[in-house]
Amino acid sequence: MKPHVRMIGKPWKDTIWGDVLSLQDDPPVAHFEELEAQFHNLALVADGPWPALRQTYFDLSRFYNAVGFADSILHATEALQENPDLSGHALWIVDEFQGFNSAENRLIQVCASQAAGLLLAGDDDQALYQELKANRP
Repeated sequence: MKPHVRMIGKPWKDTIWGDVLSLQDDPPVAHFEELEAQFHNLALVADGPWPALRQTYFDLSRFYNAVGFADSILHATEALQENPDLSGHALWIVDEFQGFNSAENRLIQVCASQAAGLLLAGDDDQALYQELKANRP
């Protein structure tokens, strides 16, 4: 992707997803929210129409030079895994951690993998994602 990538905002999601579906030979009944959930949960569905839908979505993202928020987390994580020097901070503080999803949690782990310290602050009673609660068994 080129510098100065744009974010696919809410008004454009339906347009982009409509383009994705229109480029399929036999368009499935699939919703953009399902694709975003796969990105958020780090659970990319490997069967059915999803690999082709994701590939078309990524191709269109490159064409439009724009990404959605959910997939931008995946791209950032991959970039940091390929080049850890992109994260040059020694100390990390992350607040409101209870509201982070699995993909965002993974990004934090990758960002802070070479760090001298990481502080995660959050309130388990406000956790949006049960699997990220600190007091889980």
